[in-house]
Amino acid sequence: MADLNTRLTIPMAADDKTRLRRAAAELGISPGLLARALILVGLDSIGEPDVISRIEVEAEAATSRASAAGKAAMKSRWDKERAKQKRSGAGRAKAVSPDLEEENKS
Repeated sequence: MADLNTRLTIPMAADDKTRLRRAAAELGISPGLLARALILVGLDSIGEPDVISRIEVEAEAATSRASAAGKAAMKSRWDKERAKQKRSGAGRAKAVSPDLEEENKS
């Protein structure tokens, strides 16, 4: 029997967490035990087309989330800089992020 001495924390959508909990309840086991079993099945099936396809979907979604977070952070920084310039009365030069400038054209 394996020594389970490490833990893994993963982000999940609320709907996915609900699905995991319901499926575990139907099986009469904990969500953690079900998740562990599913992870092990996935690892055993890593080369299967369905698993590879799901990995690609998850990787694309992660990239999209990271890009959106980066854009939001950049916008927040620019907004703070604009507010700071307005408060200080420093010049009337427009400081506009290239990404924000592109968004404003849309």
